[in-house]
Order: sequence, then structure tokens, then C-alpha cells
Amino acid sequence: MFITGKISKIENKIDEFGKIDYFLFLDEKKIFLNNFLGKYISLEHIKNLIFCIGCQKKMKAWYRNNYCFLCNKKLAICDICIIKPEKCHFHLNTCREPEWGWKYCMNIHYVYLSITS
Repeated sequence: MFITGKISKIENKIDEFGKIDYFLFLDEKKIFLNNFLGKYISLEHIKNLIFCIGCQKKMKAWYRNNYCFLCNKKLAICDICIIKPEKCHFHLNTCREPEWGWKYCMNIHYVYLSITS
């Protein structure tokens, strides 16, 4: 099997029994990855074909999680709080996209703590 396309982040879905299904999107094609578990696959990157996830413009190099410089400055998903929730500034009314903030910042978060010593 040979499939080509622009790759997007892997998505997952958990059913009521705790089984996780993984999906890879190449352009508009949804590929069920569980069928490939335990099998050999090969991925090839075509040089100089890097596109921004936000605006789909071609980029010269990788930049901040595949968003171009302009989208990085404009989109809330590129803000520091996506990595460091404690730095969220939604409550100060300075969020770039308030709808996004309500959906992702202002919901229940789970914190996992462990002793590693």
C-alpha cells in the first residue's frame, strides 16, 4: 500500500471499554492505524514541502509545532498556556480567541503526580 498526502497530528478515540483507536489524517484521508500495529511501515518526507497547520501556507522550515510565524502570533492554540496551563491569561481577558479559551482553558484539568525517587 502506498499513500501520499499532507500529514496531520494523530488523533485517538477511546470507547466505553477503554480500547483506544488511533487515526492518522493524510489530506482528507482518515487512516485507521490500529491495523498497522506490529507491522513495518515507512514514512518519507518530501523535502521543502512544509505547510502551516493554521493557514496552509507553504513554509521554508519547521516552526513552532508546524504553525507559521503569523499564525503563531495570531492563534490562541500557539500561546504558552497550551504547554504551561499555569500561565493561562484567559481570566485577564487577554486571550487571542475567547471561544477557544472557553473550550480548552476553562474546563476540568487532571494533574498526574508521581514520586519517582
